[in-house]
Amino acid sequence: MKVVFFTSWYPNPDAPQHGDFIQRHAEAIAAHPEVELGLIFVKAVKKGPSKHIELREEMVNGVLTLRVFYRHSINPLLKAKRYRKAYEHGLEFFKHKIGKPDIINANVIWPSGIVAKRLAKKYKIPFVITEHWSAYYPNSEIKLNFPQRFKISNAVAAAKRVITVSKYLERCMVDMGFHGNYEQIPNVVNTSLFFPEMVAEDRDFTFVHISNFTENKRAVDILEAFDLALKQQPNLSLKFIGEGPELNEIKEILAEEPELSKKVKLHGSINHDAVAKELRSSDALLLFSKYEGLPCVILEAWCTGIPVISTNVGGIKDYFQHDSGILLQGESIEELSHAILEIAKAQETYDSTKISDYAKGQFSNKSIAKQFFGLYQRVLKD
Repeated sequence: MKVVFFTSWYPNPDAPQHGDFIQRHAEAIAAHPEVELGLIFVKAVKKGPSKHIELREEMVNGVLTLRVFYRHSINPLLKAKRYRKAYEHGLEFFKHKIGKPDIINANVIWPSGIVAKRLAKKYKIPFVITEHWSAYYPNSEIKLNFPQRFKISNAVAAAKRVITVSKYLERCMVDMGFHGNYEQIPNVVNTSLFFPEMVAEDRDFTFVHISNFTENKRAVDILEAFDLALKQQPNLSLKFIGEGPELNEIKEILAEEPELSKKVKLHGSINHDAVAKELRSSDALLLFSKYEGLPCVILEAWCTGIPVISTNVGGIKDYFQHDSGILLQGESIEELSHAILEIAKAQETYDSTKISDYAKGQFSNKSIAKQFFGLYQRVLKD
């Protein structure tokens, strides 16, 4: 089976983490023995090639990747035309490289899914969409304009399947009037990196928070809740991993609170391997977001065998098991502080192996590849 990914987002030198969850989906599918996968990522450049289109082929973690660069234009119509032509050049490249694709899988409808709809019709190839965008959430700061809504609606209706990482995202899209044939396949976790590991018992119960430290992640509130819990149970510690706007405020608070600062470590931005290591040396993950989709970090924590405390937002509850942590019913700092104490005191009731086994069964490369392959088979039989 030959599959070509169109993707609106993908890691690149300007944004190394942008769409990394799409890259992980691609890597999982490419490893399936019955799938031959190619991936096209299109990017505008201000100093573009003289012929408007430049192709760069490379093999990235087992994925045949084609980066297509086109010359940027301030004229929106010309820019859209060049964007479409760039994908068409990419599709022609793969037709000669691996043969005509059986399926086009567009990742993030705006804008690659719009192009996928058009080219799928031209080349008579069925297409599916995998959607991740938070623009559909009720409290999203991104507002879709009328042309976007119109084109997204048409793409969703034309796609053979619309794959969302959670039932919640499907509900949000349908509530906005985007009706289609939906199915769910969650994000994927590399279980060769994220696995349980025994840690020393004679140490503090260690919490970890991993994010981009935007206002949505409420990291400052996490620190306040942790401080409240620490006053009742001193054998706690907290690690912050990542960088972002709220990190400076956290540093200021810790500079003024020397006793609290002894219990909090700031790790900054670290690579994926190091994230896995820090999760393995932690006892629980803390998330306190105002809104989310299906955060990869929660799935990674579960694969590592540690429980999670999280707000009940987005698609998190779709996969949350009663024995995999605490799903908060509200959003108060007091409730979070109580949950921190509760999970620390009930440490022995959480079975690391059971948490990890459940997560591997749902989110491992093998499981996700099997789910995508099954969906592709159903599409081709339609």
